[in-house]
Amino acid sequence: MKISQERFESEKNYAVTMHIAQNLLNQKLITKKEYEKFRELAAKKYNPIFS
Repeated sequence: MKISQERFESEKNYAVTMHIAQNLLNQKLITKKEYEKFRELAAKKYNPIFS
């Protein structure tokens, strides 16, 4: 499956965003509820296919 550069960037940005959010959650700097909101907003912004 070949994806466009734009789609690749979107997937990459979503993955990086969620990695940062997960680290914040693991360090107890945000709550699970805040993490879920982060995920919701990132999904709307990046519209990931693979994540």
